Amino acid sequence: MEENKDPEEKIDEIHEGFKRSKKEAEEIINDKKKTEKILNESMNIAFKLRSGPLAQVWEDLQLLFSLVKDWLSGEYREIPLGTVIIILGALIYLVNPIDFIPDIIPVLGHIDDVFIIGLVLSQVHADLQEYKKWKEEQD
Repeated sequence: MEENKDPEEKIDEIHEGFKRSKKEAEEIINDKKKTEKILNESMNIAFKLRSGPLAQVWEDLQLLFSLVKDWLSGEYREIPLGTVIIILGALIYLVNPIDFIPDIIPVLGHIDDVFIIGLVLSQVHADLQEYKKWKEEQD
């Protein structure tokens, strides 16, 4: 990461990294094992960060994980495939240790991950709320 970049350049780099993750999501979305692997890895990482960088989005992130699980099992399909791909792209970005800010840097290494998760949560908010209603009706 170059220190002399302006914030817009940094955001552009994060966006490019997310675009790569989203493309990977498009490639693996029909491979249940690969998708489950990403889901499990991202859940493990998120669990480690739950009281730190991901604390503010923890509940919504848990809902995202649940949505992907239910989509994979076929229990919930009332969601556009594009939304699932965007969510999976964010999870891939979270799992990738070499992103804009390397994850080996304590706390700071996950700022870009939280940024992407936040953007995705805002982008899929309506679909996530529909899923939440459906989930509550199932319980």
